[in-house]
Amino acid sequence: MNLLIVSPLFPPEIGGPSTYVVPLAKGLASKGHSVKVVALATEHPAEKFGLDVFSVLHGDAMPVRETRLLKSILSLGRGSDVIYALDVAAIGMQCVLAGKILGKPVVVRYAGDTAWEKARRQGKSAKGIEEFLREPDANHWIVDLEKFVLGSAAAVITPSRYLKRVLMDCMGTGGGKIFAINNAIEEVVPAGGRKRRAIAYGRFVPWKHFGGVIEAFAGLPEENLVIVGEGPLKDELEGMASGKQNVSILGKMPHKELMAALSGSEMFVLNSSYEGMAHSILEAFAAGTPVIASDIEPNRELITDGENGLLVPLEPREKNVEGIRKAVERLRDKGFATKIAGNAQSKLKEHSWGEVLKETESVLANAGKKPAH
Repeated sequence: MNLLIVSPLFPPEIGGPSTYVVPLAKGLASKGHSVKVVALATEHPAEKFGLDVFSVLHGDAMPVRETRLLKSILSLGRGSDVIYALDVAAIGMQCVLAGKILGKPVVVRYAGDTAWEKARRQGKSAKGIEEFLREPDANHWIVDLEKFVLGSAAAVITPSRYLKRVLMDCMGTGGGKIFAINNAIEEVVPAGGRKRRAIAYGRFVPWKHFGGVIEAFAGLPEENLVIVGEGPLKDELEGMASGKQNVSILGKMPHKELMAALSGSEMFVLNSSYEGMAHSILEAFAAGTPVIASDIEPNRELITDGENGLLVPLEPREKNVEGIRKAVERLRDKGFATKIAGNAQSKLKEHSWGEVLKETESVLANAGKKPAH
């Protein structure tokens, strides 16, 4: 196939599409497909990626940027069999318009919801993602745009069964054209030795609930906690950690350094109320670091409690904090922690790039075909 992949981010920027686009494009090219990439980027991509990339710079004024993006998709899409958009809100409309003009099928990846995340970050909504998408109390125009793009796509790829259900239940997207394809994980080399500490990382946003983790470890003075990341709640979290000798808040780290810190820790904690498919859990699995995670639907796709990780209740706050403390104490049993980490390794077989490429290739190949009657 001749494939055009369109991404809202590109390395060295940080974010899901940026992490995903290079191995996806290179993997599909290695299978004999002709692959071109159009990406919104902070700089023109270096040749080291070995890809045919046309970049549209984020720094351009919005009308110029959006126009250049559409022109690029139209130009490169003309010779393509399928256009694959790695986001719905940021680039989906341009891809769908180009697809309609060129008569090309468009496949869209839905890995999270821009309208909901933006509303929560800005304090415009306190709703969970499903309640928000059913009855949005902010960013109505973004939700309408997302529904149009999803409705226009020939196929939709989600990284979890949970997000597939969300689209069917809350956005009215037909289940027959939604394909849940797991996230893939790059190799993480486990550290030779581990420090007695727990690590948590991610964006400092409300639904990550880092405050509950800090509170839990405040009651475990003999345990050390390192939190890595950045975001709008950084000042608040630093205030919570102030005066606690066993809790450290660090800024953003390069991915290689973060993986070294993860593989050098005795446990990883993810306490979020929302995940599309937690890449960080997979990274912890690969690093051989036992996982404590909130007991929410997408995390249950990855973790069976007590077998390959530990799940803790998220609500109410008191049970959440106590659950984290009890899980930390359970992982102090070295034999149990070793068993948990070992069982987690087998789960990674479902998240290899080989499997992801095979399933994605099938969706792209069939996107333009009409179902047989």
